Amino acid sequence: MNGFNAEEYWKDKPSKSWVVSLTSTKRVGRVKERKHHTVYVRARTSESAIRTARINTFLKGRISGHCRLATPTDLGCVPTPPAKG
Repeated sequence: MNGFNAEEYWKDKPSKSWVVSLTSTKRVGRVKERKHHTVYVRARTSESAIRTARINTFLKGRISGHCRLATPTDLGCVPTPPAKG
């Protein structure tokens, strides 16, 4: 969605949709193994979105996360051509 401002759209909504990216780091011998998981969460704040995503992930080990507000594309919306007529 070109020109979509997620902060502007979600600012007055009590519950927001977040895209949370989680990374698990685990040592396997001398090598660090990293796994990634993206979780879509509804929450009021970014902190609670990360907390919810950590609870609902399959990742193990030390998990770090960051999030951003969801855009229409993240939520499965697709652009449609304007109606003719």
